[in-house]
Amino acid sequence: MKKFVSAILALTLTLTLCPAVFAQDAATTYSAKAVTFIEEMEGYRQMQYPDAGGYYIGYGIGIEKDAYPDGVTQAQAEQMLKDYLDTKVVPDLNSFLSANSITLTQNQYDALCSFTYNLGSPWMSGESRLCNYLKLGISNYTDAQVVDAIGVFGHAGGVTVDGLVNRRIREAKIFLYGDYAGTSSPDYCWLIVDRNGGELENDIFCFPKGGTYESMPSPTLTGQFFSGWKITETGKILNNADTVSQNLHAAAAWSATLVMPYKDVSAKAWYYDAVGYCYENKLMDGTSATAFSPDMKMSRAMLATVLWRMADKPVVNYAMPFTDVKEDSWYAEAVRWAVAQGITTGTSSTTFTPTMNITRADMVTMLYRYAKLTGAVTDTGVSMGLAGYADAGKIPQYAYQAFQWAVQMNVIKGSQTADGTLYLNPTDYTSRAQVAQVLENLGVMQGS
Repeated sequence: MKKFVSAILALTLTLTLCPAVFAQDAATTYSAKAVTFIEEMEGYRQMQYPDAGGYYIGYGIGIEKDAYPDGVTQAQAEQMLKDYLDTKVVPDLNSFLSANSITLTQNQYDALCSFTYNLGSPWMSGESRLCNYLKLGISNYTDAQVVDAIGVFGHAGGVTVDGLVNRRIREAKIFLYGDYAGTSSPDYCWLIVDRNGGELENDIFCFPKGGTYESMPSPTLTGQFFSGWKITETGKILNNADTVSQNLHAAAAWSATLVMPYKDVSAKAWYYDAVGYCYENKLMDGTSATAFSPDMKMSRAMLATVLWRMADKPVVNYAMPFTDVKEDSWYAEAVRWAVAQGITTGTSSTTFTPTMNITRADMVTMLYRYAKLTGAVTDTGVSMGLAGYADAGKIPQYAYQAFQWAVQMNVIKGSQTADGTLYLNPTDYTSRAQVAQVLENLGVMQGS
């Protein structure tokens, strides 16, 4: 979105050349560094030029056609930039910050000034992740999450523009690190994707350079299975474990049949279809690019992450007290959500113990609480007894109602010995294959 000022030449050229009053302690206006950065990003144009159906001049200021037949000097262009910041950007930004009781440092304020100058104010409406992160407390989110939330605003006329994404990352580095030059802070790379007919909310993703792509999102396309992101520059399929080293473009690859990359999941295995369900719906990642590790025990962090993904990765405002959950860990946001929603608790007031293996009793309890959260079950609908299971007496009291629900709804079926005796095995640790099967059962129950 470009800027617009009056077309009256005399009015613009007689504007006072007094500099804006820069806040030193309280960030309520922009700094001189912000002006310099915006000028660098926009570039100076002496004469008017057409763009996006309008006419612009100087540092991207919108004007009426032929309003400045002799052009503007750099000094005039800078004053026009400051005037727009003073009359439009600063009032809009301050109103948003005040309405939501948000306080910013000077570099954070400068970054949002450049961001708003280039894009306008619609991002403050509450539909963007950046807006929600600011409202919920930016300190609750990792640097990578903040960069990604800013980086998605890289479109012009509905088309993704590499240069705009580069600018977004520069603005993010100012916001996070006060790095106006973009050379003295951690580097980030973008991945711009072509959905290739599929549906996916975003098509721009940002990652810390030197890290991995971790869990990339998958688009959906009726009648087709997503088989990966094909990198335009190399022709290879992007793997979650690949190291982030440069900016890339990729296109969605589709297949008429589901093809899983896991070499340790046999088509004859009882859990094959369940793993396929989880793979297709991006509920569980493999333990590597080619392994699912079906017999590996499921950890508390893994299950919290699975349920968080099933809930579409909601953002919550919750200050975690757990010293063993690092903010930049792959499961941090999942744990934050799960604990905030009462799906699970810590193992103490200050620990979550994310790597602890989870028992079947705890797994069923978390699934039950998730189903209640989503409205798929109410307590009044649970009535089936468990007398038919030989080890029903071993079910912890806190998990008994959850097992009633799970058995009644065919979410779990237990095991059966050769003599026909049924067991629920509530104190056993649960494997990744078992969780995959339970998730498929839950999906069938919910019609997904």
